[in-house]
Amino acid sequence: EYILEKKLSFTSFPQLLKELILPERIPVVISGTHGKTTCSSLVSHCLHSLGEPCGFFIGGRAKNFSKNFSLGSSKIFILEGDEYDTSFDDKQSKFLHYSPKVCLLNNIEFDHADIFASLEEVETSFSSLLSQVDDPCCIVSNVDSPSVLKVLKNLDLFEKVTKISPSGFHQQSADIWLKSNSFCHYSQKECLEIGSNFWGDVTVQTKLLGSHNAANIIASMGVLGVLQKKQGILKGLDATHIADSIQSFKGVDKRLQLLPNKKDLPVYFDFAHHPSAVKAVLKTLKNLYPSRRLVAAFEPKNATSRRNILQKEYEGAFQFCDIALLASPQQDLRIPTKERMDISSLAGSIGEHSLS
Repeated sequence: EYILEKKLSFTSFPQLLKELILPERIPVVISGTHGKTTCSSLVSHCLHSLGEPCGFFIGGRAKNFSKNFSLGSSKIFILEGDEYDTSFDDKQSKFLHYSPKVCLLNNIEFDHADIFASLEEVETSFSSLLSQVDDPCCIVSNVDSPSVLKVLKNLDLFEKVTKISPSGFHQQSADIWLKSNSFCHYSQKECLEIGSNFWGDVTVQTKLLGSHNAANIIASMGVLGVLQKKQGILKGLDATHIADSIQSFKGVDKRLQLLPNKKDLPVYFDFAHHPSAVKAVLKTLKNLYPSRRLVAAFEPKNATSRRNILQKEYEGAFQFCDIALLASPQQDLRIPTKERMDISSLAGSIGEHSLS
């Protein structure tokens, strides 16, 4: 109010990045409903460990770095591309300020119900992002995601982009795909066999657990492959270099983060709030401790989880735990009563193993 009253000039942070940081850089935008922070952190770490000290701006803190931003000294700048609106006076998605030279489209689902009215509106925003990329080959796309596939076909880009298949379902058309994965309970590591048209087969052992993190690793490898092939960096990079850099990644705070505990009672904290992410985390923990009782405590805090628009999807997600403890969301008078999450109803739908 003060700024408007005094008629002072102002700008948003994404616009500031565009004007002051990105003009002399090669912007790499990491986008998608899920996995943005992990992929941005993993790509940034791999580049640093492979001798390419990129700049980065990430919405979380990677454990390999002391902070979530760096100017770096190379031409590459990694940006977590958020589809949320920019500011009170700029309602377009933040990532539309970044004009990427390389773009990852990891997945698309409905989210941010306070910003988007439908999945189609979300897809439109991502379509606008892809239209900014000059060379379609520099778009790394997860073709296992139905909405990503829809966007690519609507833009006539399917045959032109770099494709990844984290499930291996589309491996015939993909540039990077999952061949197999296994979990070693002794080492508490995932072993991934990944096929690629960039470096041949790559074997990765990682502390990043779960199928969602396997997808994040494959997506990040797609970005590294495009940077090597189309941007001329990381010359001489091979499968061993890739595997070693991924294996040295320590993860991101608040993503399957093991908290201090006593008496062999592991307690994890995770940022997951979308039902797909909640489901992925619970499935991962159930696989990690197959003989243990899994108790999940969930507080719906973001604008979508405080609404009932995805309530059915939450019912399915919590079937993977033995006990679900559900907190009532803080009251938000901006949300009409009929659209608010009904925790009691959700608990009743989940069954006897839930408490609200």
